[in-house]
Amino acid sequence: MAQIEPLINPRDFPKDQVIWDTDAIKAHNPHRFEFRLLDSVLHLDSDSSLLVAHRHVPEDDFWVRGHIPGRPIMPGILMLEAMAQAGCIHTHMDYHLEEGRFIGFSAIENARFRGSIGPGTDIWIAGKMIRYHESRAYMKWQGQVLIADSTVICDGTITGMGI
Repeated sequence: MAQIEPLINPRDFPKDQVIWDTDAIKAHNPHRFEFRLLDSVLHLDSDSSLLVAHRHVPEDDFWVRGHIPGRPIMPGILMLEAMAQAGCIHTHMDYHLEEGRFIGFSAIENARFRGSIGPGTDIWIAGKMIRYHESRAYMKWQGQVLIADSTVICDGTITGMGI
């Protein structure tokens, strides 16, 4: 499969330059325990509508033992879920979704998996808001999951609705 142009160079977004930490994410994203797939937000540019989040994939993540024993590979659905969570956080940060609401993952378009991610890997989740409709809390977010060398491992367009 052909490589696509990355939205960002992860080296431009150091993991220690956090603008929203785990606690801030948890205040707006109801996912907990193994389903909280973002560690931090590293960048938000409202003018270009770009958000960059980060996650360190733990060596002992819940899927490691059973998702291809001997050669653990992060499930693609978890990469898509990480993008959906980043889109939800983007909505809270840029559009100030009302307290207690979140964006639920309702559709995916043009998802592609272009590589694999193993335990112990740092991933950057980068994306742009394509569309947001305030009264319905509807959003479309085009995102990518990248590794440190700027390789795009997964990309697609997430649709979400306010819940």
